[in-house]
Amino acid sequence: MADKPVLDLLARMTADSFEVSSLEPESIMLVRIAALISVDAPPASYLLNLGMASEMDIDAEQVRAVPRGGRPDCGDGARSVSRGQYRPRTRLGARSC
Repeated sequence: MADKPVLDLLARMTADSFEVSSLEPESIMLVRIAALISVDAPPASYLLNLGMASEMDIDAEQVRAVPRGGRPDCGDGARSVSRGQYRPRTRLGARSC
């Protein structure tokens, strides 16, 4: 199996955040999703975090209830993921079609 240093690092960071926080893991994931919305994160960030949230049995209704900080929308990243329009970036940074 190929090395996945970035994904392994993200997994360790996520596990560490659960261990040191006084929040329940489900609350941590919902706070992370709120943070993604607030910074208009790229679609890949949503995919990673929504995947983890799904593994924790956090459903779509819980995610939709996340406060958007006064924003009427979720930003381009969230819309791309929700509409199935996400196209990963190539190694040079351009969107693939």
